Amino acid sequence: MHLGVPVELLQVGDATSKSGSPEESLRKQRYAALAAAVRRLGLTGVVTAHTVDDQVETILLRLLAGTGALGATGMAATSTLSTCEGMLRVFRPLLSVRRAELSTIVAEAGVTPVEDPSNLDTRYRRNALRQEIVPHLERHFPGFSEALVRSVALSAQDAEFVDDVAASVAETVITRHGSVVSLSRAWVAESHPAVTSRVIRLVVRELLGSVDREIGYERTEAVRAAARGRTGAVVELPFGIRVVVARGSLDFSRMRKTDGDTG
Repeated sequence: MHLGVPVELLQVGDATSKSGSPEESLRKQRYAALAAAVRRLGLTGVVTAHTVDDQVETILLRLLAGTGALGATGMAATSTLSTCEGMLRVFRPLLSVRRAELSTIVAEAGVTPVEDPSNLDTRYRRNALRQEIVPHLERHFPGFSEALVRSVALSAQDAEFVDDVAASVAETVITRHGSVVSLSRAWVAESHPAVTSRVIRLVVRELLGSVDREIGYERTEAVRAAARGRTGAVVELPFGIRVVVARGSLDFSRMRKTDGDTG
């Protein structure tokens, strides 16, 4: 192209060919294709053009999914994602830039962006937020997007402190026996939910070998309730995780590999 930058086009499959929501399926396929390309080309990672607007949409989607402070912190400037093609390093240098600003910069550079026509399809949740809900909020609450990102960033500071507490406690209440990871049942039943919910998520991530999957509030609450319930009960979590209530422990194991389950 006229900028002298080599281009490689990647193609992903049909969203209907995978289990789970079409959005989640396509997201997984995109990142898997990128991970394969990064490995093939010997690159460090990929740089995306995610903006403040994308961050707002991500935060709202996670809030609406009930993932809590951990999930609602939005996208990090740098993160590592687990894909079926291996790990992928993602860099997002434009998270402080508005989409309109980026469009202006691209136009002034004489570049015509490729618009994905599916972005106009409001059957997809992110598109509904982008096309309808966020503009409505911006009209009635000017500065809404910046205020939301700022508020979540402040909340994230508090969440990071509790994260540290949970991480320090985790190894004292977790035991491992082969493929089973167990939590002290008494500790889950008696400790503060802000800490226990995080430790439960740490156990799930350990079993999945992934840091980019999250289970929601209802699921962690189901595990906490099970700790106070009857021995022998079973709680099914997303991603093929099963929790069996033993006499003194909650035993987590991964029963199957599922790419399309969501939390």
